[in-house]
Amino acid sequence: MKNKKIVTQWTSGALLAGITLLSLPASAQNVESLDSGVSTPAPVEQVQPADHSGLLPVTVSSGVSEQFNTSINTDGSFSLTRFKAGVRAPVRLNDDFVLGTTFRYQLDSYDFQSSPDYSWHNINTLAVSSILAWRVDDVWSVYGGGFVRLSAESSASLGDGVNGGGVAGFNYKVDDTLRVGAGLAVISVLEDSARVLPILTAKWKFDEDFRLDLGLADIATMGYGADLKWFFNPELEFTLGVQYHRSRFRVGQDNSIGQEQATTVFVGPTWHACPNMDVTGYVGLAAGGQLRAEDSAGQKTAQSDYSTAAVLGLNASVRF
Repeated sequence: MKNKKIVTQWTSGALLAGITLLSLPASAQNVESLDSGVSTPAPVEQVQPADHSGLLPVTVSSGVSEQFNTSINTDGSFSLTRFKAGVRAPVRLNDDFVLGTTFRYQLDSYDFQSSPDYSWHNINTLAVSSILAWRVDDVWSVYGGGFVRLSAESSASLGDGVNGGGVAGFNYKVDDTLRVGAGLAVISVLEDSARVLPILTAKWKFDEDFRLDLGLADIATMGYGADLKWFFNPELEFTLGVQYHRSRFRVGQDNSIGQEQATTVFVGPTWHACPNMDVTGYVGLAAGGQLRAEDSAGQKTAQSDYSTAAVLGLNASVRF
């Protein structure tokens, strides 16, 4: 039977609004290198043979990164160590429908030095999403689903850091080299109004060895961005990209709010060690960084920019 694939890009709208979304499935047959935070930003699409049993490859991923010490313009400095792990389990319901479910955990460990305005330390984030993709025909596909995310410091109640929402959109295959997508996401925000946000994605293979991607990117954490890929050979590719992220979470027993954001420019290789395993390394700079603290009602108590920081990380994914 002819191979089929459902092209459904990850959503990015929540990131533009200041929420780190969990890893929304990109495609029932597009193996993701995962967060939030997953892994190359937009992995090469892989076409799987039709499997009438409904089983598709399960992806297990993990990563670690270090954002090195940088000064805060108000006072003090901080560094940030991140660890992430995720599982993506797609199920083929029939030839045209695939349900993709993703589970994700991330630990953001902040180390503040002489900074009276910011005192949070270990931020735990749990996320789950479930997205149904429908292949309408050879050029159109649509998708929709929901997600829940819990993010809070270890000293706070994880249940107080809940937000979630839903997403719906479509993707269109212009030709064999270009795919574009659009949609909407509705997202709740901790101590703020819910937002309706646009989703824009694209994959443009403008040369046999190069591709430009736009959409959700998983570098040190989940964010929205663009990257240029160079497929050096079947085992090795290189990526140059830029990613914006913003995370928001509960802090302390008083249920206050913490927020961190930055734009990261990065470069690094991905090694396809075997057909079922990818390893990605990267170096980069986090620029335009900002920290923000709010009380339990969402009123700002402090806000500071921080200097450009070096970032170093490693991600890996295995498919079963």
